[in-house]
Amino acid sequence: MSLWSDLTVEHKGTKLAVSSSGEGEPTLLLLHGGGDNLAAWNSVAPLLAANFRIIAYDAAGHGQSETPDDVSVEDFLDQIDSVARALKLRRPVLVGHSWGGATALRHAASERDLSSGVVAIDPGLWERGMELPPFDQALIEARGYGWTGTRAELDEKVAAWLMKAEAEAPEEPFDVVEAAFRRSYEATPNGLWHRKPEMRYMLKFGPLVRAQSTRLSLGLFDTVECPVSLICAREGIVGAAGRQLDRLAARPNVSVSWLPGGHYVHWTNAEDVAASIRQFAHKLR
Repeated sequence: MSLWSDLTVEHKGTKLAVSSSGEGEPTLLLLHGGGDNLAAWNSVAPLLAANFRIIAYDAAGHGQSETPDDVSVEDFLDQIDSVARALKLRRPVLVGHSWGGATALRHAASERDLSSGVVAIDPGLWERGMELPPFDQALIEARGYGWTGTRAELDEKVAAWLMKAEAEAPEEPFDVVEAAFRRSYEATPNGLWHRKPEMRYMLKFGPLVRAQSTRLSLGLFDTVECPVSLICAREGIVGAAGRQLDRLAARPNVSVSWLPGGHYVHWTNAEDVAASIRQFAHKLR
């Protein structure tokens, strides 16, 4: 039985693939990281669906959502509003990982006043800390972006990639890794399959992620009024930003917790991440 019930939401002429599961308040609206898709939540969502309504969506250009021309920070914020409006969500908790966590924090720092709280799981990038290499199209092509092939070629590619992933990160849940990877491929009308996000999207998104103007800062929290839980991975993006983030815990609306693991801590430490989200959300009822 599938974890999710699927539907589609219209966003500025772009169809977003949305899935829901569970019931209960407050609703948790899940935002995946850049290059990922909603299947990345398959470790955490089942642990929360017994207590809360869970909504997840493929960001524009990702997974089974359509690819727009607009690739901007503002449009990522607008997508949250489109999903919340279409599903009539009342004060959801935004739960985001990586770029999704950064987007949730930016949304809370804006004047949109939608969410009742934010859980940001190893969000980033930060103005101090980890640096990505300069955007290079050849580099992302080597990682599979821009790939097109037959179903048989896709099956071979998936098998090889999963074997490599299992060898390099055996602690990550194999079924979740496979589900997220497969959802990143979409059938085309001519019977071929291509990798999502598409290259035309990555040519805009790659530089956007690396820009200094999109990096998180401690100052961002000056305009965040709702409760915030930062779940930090010791070997992740937030860990690279240094213990300076612990200073945020002095703010009455911010809690900072550290968990062992790397950037995909919600995969490798799903029980503890789910427990933190559950405890945070219960306090908002």
